Amino acid sequence: MNLEIFHPAVARWFGKTFPDATPPQQDAWPAIKQGRNTLIAAPTGSGKTLAAFLAAIDDLVRLGVDGKLVVLGASPEPIQVPPVLLITGRRSISGWPSGTSADSEDTLKFSVMANVRPMIEKYPLERAAEGYARMLEGKARFRVVLTPHG
Repeated sequence: MNLEIFHPAVARWFGKTFPDATPPQQDAWPAIKQGRNTLIAAPTGSGKTLAAFLAAIDDLVRLGVDGKLVVLGASPEPIQVPPVLLITGRRSISGWPSGTSADSEDTLKFSVMANVRPMIEKYPLERAAEGYARMLEGKARFRVVLTPHG
């Protein structure tokens, strides 16, 4: 696991809290830390939310005193932040509702204009069990899509 890209305090916390980084985390962290737009699509429980938030937490730690992290996206997965990182630097995390239908429409228009395409694996409906198993095993890159016709 390569945690050298993170602040030492963040890397130490992650190492003490989790046995290892998941493949989505390992794939996403370099791009996120380079400031590149990164889409992480993986099954629930694969660590994709923490992949994004560990980078955000790292940025928050590096902000110094009175730093503020604004969360723009919602996920059912919890945000895990060591309280000591917030308290010692008077840092904070806040949310901002940014998901209006107009925002979604603009996002879709941009995706078409920029030729953004999802990374998926297609399975015909008769092989749904195989695709589902692959997704649960964390081997799907990145979403499994079932198609009605082979």
